[in-house]
Amino acid sequence: MNLRYLWIGSVIVLFYALLMSWNQDSARKKELGEAAFIEQAEVSQESPLQESYDLIEIENEKLVVKISPSTGKIWEARLKEHTYLNSPDSMGVRIFGFDNLSGFRFYLSSGFVGEVNNYKVKNILPSSVELLSGDGLISKKISLKENDYELFITDSWVGGSLVDNPDPYIAMYRVDSKPLDSRGGFFENSSYTGVAFNTPADPYVNSRLRSIDEKQEFFQRGGWIAFIQKYFMAAILTPTDREQTLSVIPPSKEGGVYVMAATSS
Repeated sequence: MNLRYLWIGSVIVLFYALLMSWNQDSARKKELGEAAFIEQAEVSQESPLQESYDLIEIENEKLVVKISPSTGKIWEARLKEHTYLNSPDSMGVRIFGFDNLSGFRFYLSSGFVGEVNNYKVKNILPSSVELLSGDGLISKKISLKENDYELFITDSWVGGSLVDNPDPYIAMYRVDSKPLDSRGGFFENSSYTGVAFNTPADPYVNSRLRSIDEKQEFFQRGGWIAFIQKYFMAAILTPTDREQTLSVIPPSKEGGVYVMAATSS
């Protein structure tokens, strides 16, 4: 018998055995990781530490959105069709979200500059919620478009005329950290996270988040500002009937939040 063929055959058998063992081990790790992820999500606190009330929930065919009934902040947006792992029992990936243990925060807020509101729920439906400030001056309606990823937000001043009109704004706030539902590994940890603008001069101006060390601003009508992460992004689409300022502001202190905002008069 030719020993060389015997040696080659032994290597092939060994390689196949190692491959089967690796596949089984990988499957077990995947199952354990999914179980740990679901368990952690089930025992996690219902609301961020900054909130005093439990979040309320609206949904459509694409998204599940969690909103603070007192501040009107959108604290979580979970995708229904794109799951954390390739499993029918897996939970959907979160775009907005929070983790009280690690301090991760990525949320959206809107309203009027300088106005601090304590809202109460005026009306809630499966895909929309309407809030009214405690002083009755500001109304906020958040609704999900049918079978779409679009979230429509209307902030209205309903308390009569104003001497000094406050400026309306909408902003995303995010700490510098990898997305909540990203998995470990080189490619996940090194994936691009940043902010992008759509401007009249350039349809796509982008910067890596960590490279932003001073305020960036664009003055225009329409356009959008977005936060980008691996596979997904969240974007603020601005109205075209008025001029607004699109801006990104770096944290004022270590571990603070980046602010991506649109403000108009």
